[in-house]
Amino acid sequence: MGKYMKFAAAWLCLIALAAPVQAVPLTAPPAEAPVARGVKDPRAFVQAQYAQYIKASADPAMDVPTVDFAMSPGLFALIERDRAESDGMSPRLDFDYWVNAQEIAVKSVKVAERPKKGGKRIIRATFNNGRPQTIDFYFVAQDGQWALDDVVNAAKTAEERWTLREILSGPRP
Repeated sequence: MGKYMKFAAAWLCLIALAAPVQAVPLTAPPAEAPVARGVKDPRAFVQAQYAQYIKASADPAMDVPTVDFAMSPGLFALIERDRAESDGMSPRLDFDYWVNAQEIAVKSVKVAERPKKGGKRIIRATFNNGRPQTIDFYFVAQDGQWALDDVVNAAKTAEERWTLREILSGPRP
């Protein structure tokens, strides 16, 4: 091959390498894996979540991470429906159910596991957020993990008691 042929061949290779290449998939993309829902240790999960609330109490600019990943599909569907239907209007859930308030000033958190009830693990959090609060978190077994299925305000008076599922299933305000 002559000197000019080598030069022309090298030049063509450079042009070919510089040209944009459109990748063509050889197979269909894999289907998305289902999202695993739940946590391994409900008590540790609730304790860690309240640790975030204590930090947020000291730093109002801090956002507490959402826990959608830990919810059962049924509870998650109710939360999503409320978000979708509110569309700028007042949602059914207009407070933070972790602290039973709109404002966060969490102190003195104690987390304990209550006796199991019908295959559910119940984690009770007692704390102060402007006043004493007691919240029970109900977890159900799901795919080898525990998924948050309901939250209950265990207030002493019937007027103050609520369950997250009742709020989310009720009429919009």
